[in-house]
Amino acid sequence: MGSDEYVRSPTFVLISKYTARIDLYHMDLYRLDTVEHIEDLGIDEYLEGDGICVIEWAEKGSPSIF
Repeated sequence: MGSDEYVRSPTFVLISKYTARIDLYHMDLYRLDTVEHIEDLGIDEYLEGDGICVIEWAEKGSPSIF
């Protein structure tokens, strides 16, 4: 994608942004216990944006979010 950024471990970071021609957002929902915690992240704003969203452990979320 043309990004020169260092890739951090998403285990400790819930949302990482990688800037390139098209922004990439990597989300790791593993440590979140409830749908409410996931909704509090504001994921819908990322999903409705212009970037690409990659979501690990998406099954922890509500179908209404995704």
